[in-house]
Amino acid sequence: MSLSGVAIAKLKGGPGDEILIGSFKTGGILSQLSGLVVIPGLEPGRYKITKVKTQNANLWETLNIPPSDDFTIEVKEKSPVYFGQIQIKHPVGSTEREIKIIYDKKREIESWKMVSAKYKSSPWSTIINQHITSLE
Repeated sequence: MSLSGVAIAKLKGGPGDEILIGSFKTGGILSQLSGLVVIPGLEPGRYKITKVKTQNANLWETLNIPPSDDFTIEVKEKSPVYFGQIQIKHPVGSTEREIKIIYDKKREIESWKMVSAKYKSSPWSTIINQHITSLE
């Protein structure tokens, strides 16, 4: 399954505070980074991934994220934030999905480099490039 979008919500927000966003297409459905999701314009605060949308050749599916601190992150002013890679597994013979976040520093660097290349003229480009340098 490939990630095709996420929904996040600011913690301590009220109903209707969920933000839905699609993925940043970086290649074909089988591309390693095809499900990169960029969420611009978030105000500082704590956010939680609440849903993910997945796709494969024959199926689109929206999955609710189970309650867990693993799916929350702190957004600070003028600082890029990387949630990590959302991994979804569907064990054979089960109707349940296993959903987890995996952090990989190399993948984070690759992701930020793609964002920086795509949005070269953005005021965020300098901040993102500084962040990449701090990770390398």
